[in-house]
Amino acid sequence: MTDFSFYSRSESGHRLEYIKFSESQLGGVRIAGLSLIKTPKPLLFLMVEESFLLYVLISLVRSLLGRRTVGLVFRAKECVQGNSLRLKIKYAIMRALRHINNVKSVSIVPFFVCPEVENICDYWIHDFQFWDREFLESLTCESEVVEVIEYIKAKAAGRKILCAVGKQDKSKGFDEFIRLYLSSEQLREEYLFVSGGKISGIDSELVKAFEGSGGLLIDKRISDSELVALYKAADVIWVCYAPDYDQSSGILGRALQYELAVIVRGGSVIESLAKNKVHLIQCGDDTVDCLMSYKFIKNSEAEGVTLSSKKTLLDGLLA
Repeated sequence: MTDFSFYSRSESGHRLEYIKFSESQLGGVRIAGLSLIKTPKPLLFLMVEESFLLYVLISLVRSLLGRRTVGLVFRAKECVQGNSLRLKIKYAIMRALRHINNVKSVSIVPFFVCPEVENICDYWIHDFQFWDREFLESLTCESEVVEVIEYIKAKAAGRKILCAVGKQDKSKGFDEFIRLYLSSEQLREEYLFVSGGKISGIDSELVKAFEGSGGLLIDKRISDSELVALYKAADVIWVCYAPDYDQSSGILGRALQYELAVIVRGGSVIESLAKNKVHLIQCGDDTVDCLMSYKFIKNSEAEGVTLSSKKTLLDGLLA
């Protein structure tokens, strides 16, 4: 494993998983404060957008000291395609950083998905959650995983299972997820829709209608065991996110690792990442028909998911 330091301001959302992964699988040590400047080890910012100005300032100071700083950029596509003054300023700063010694910005949106990203980032790498299945499952209790799978399958009663995983709000397209389920009695006879994760910002009446129509809600921050169980129980994963949330997704990464079909928004980053790897169903007027006709046969022409080779790039940057 590589010997490096890393920074993450908070532990909310997926950040705690990134922190654990960086420590146990990559060999990193979390630091903060003046240590960000003092440490002679390579420094990784786990999410540039979390503390953008700090990333810029620390990178510049460390560059003067001959010390390497690497930052993972989550919303690079938004930066290169946005029209707001804030994004234009961010674009100019990121572009300038490309010319600074010992500073490397790494996009989690591949250049083949959005070539313009190469204007502001030096490299790209898949999100950690595209290649962390073994680590994720090491955090679980097998008996708890089995218990949750059995519970979901009992509720499904022989139907196929479509899961929305993680925090659920409008950016994750959760309102569309519910409306799709409510739109067709035939769909409800063939599928159980399951939501696993805390719900926020969704009309309570819509949520009640979902439950009243037989949808299954696990409305809380789910444990690692529950998370793995959702993937193992599922036939299809929902990753049809809002147009203004067009970026890579750890939910997609896990779906690829478990070789599950996914529902995507046409023309999205997620669609480009999943293409030729798993079965894609575009969210639209014919989504119900596509779900009803899908036979759940693995795509023999799929490329498969062998993404851990990207870790080699990260090891090199942090050496």
